[in-house]
Amino acid sequence: MTSRLCRLLLAAGAIAASCGGPLAAPFCAVCPNERSCTFYDIDTCRFATFFAGFCMFNEDEARPVANARFCLQTPYRLTCVYDDVRACRQAAATVGGACVANAGR
Repeated sequence: MTSRLCRLLLAAGAIAASCGGPLAAPFCAVCPNERSCTFYDIDTCRFATFFAGFCMFNEDEARPVANARFCLQTPYRLTCVYDDVRACRQAAATVGGACVANAGR
């Protein structure tokens, strides 16, 4: 049931996004067997998953701000200024973000 609801919400998000421009967006809703990168804000993405999946930053759209080993990922920005994973994780916990490896390095 939740998987079907997730598919329905993802489809609705894709239709809405296609009316407003390109489909690649900063956030992806990930549900079982599906991934939809059509969300321009984290709250809409989270609503679309409706507890049947999760939202993640669309790495294809990420534009790193600096060249350190680790990046602080928030709903609005990817900042790569951490060479120490502990410091990155502490910063992520403080702002409700995530610490990710810098894919552009």
